Parts: sequence; C-alpha cells; structure tokens
Amino acid sequence: MAYEKNKVIHPNPFTIQKIAKALQIKELDLFPEVPEDAKDAIDVICPLASTGLKIKNLRLRKRLQQKDLARMLGIHEVSLCRYEKDLIKPDEKMKKRIESLLSCAKIET
Repeated sequence: MAYEKNKVIHPNPFTIQKIAKALQIKELDLFPEVPEDAKDAIDVICPLASTGLKIKNLRLRKRLQQKDLARMLGIHEVSLCRYEKDLIKPDEKMKKRIESLLSCAKIET
C-alpha cells in the first residue's frame, strides 16, 4: 500500500523485483525516471554515482545485509553504513577487502 501511495522513500530493490514479477512487467517500468545505463532496480535505487553507492549497489547484488557484510569485513555495521552514505571513505586496505569479498572490479574514490 505504501508503494502505491508513493510513500516509500528508500524502496527495497528486491520488493520492486517481486512487484514487477507479479505484474509481469519489467522492474524499470515501475520508476518514473530511469538512468540510461540502469539495468535493474538496484541501479536506479543505488546509482554508481559515488564510492558509497557503488559499495551499496554491489552489496545488494550479492543479497547481503549491512550487518552481514560488516561481519565479513570485521568492522562495525555503523562503519559500513557510513561508507555507503559517503560520510567516510574506506582506506585502500579496506577497499581491497570490499572488492575481494564482493568479487568486483576496483572501487574508485
């Protein structure tokens, strides 16, 4: 109901995927504005515009919660949250650990 009334500020990309599947439409059709390079709901919700959003985008693609990735990295969940919100930047050592765990290309800052 909150989705229908446009009251969800930060939609869950997996909920978007389920809604699109139930309606038998593409998930990108549920968004009023879609970046040209968007492949799916994760790219719309977490565009690769900053280091933090790249980390969040990759985490969501692996279907990991913040607490799970934080535990895997050996850091507090609050620290990961700050990385994803671009409040702090991960140092080179941490970037390499994130890249390794998320099996991704280099995360630029």
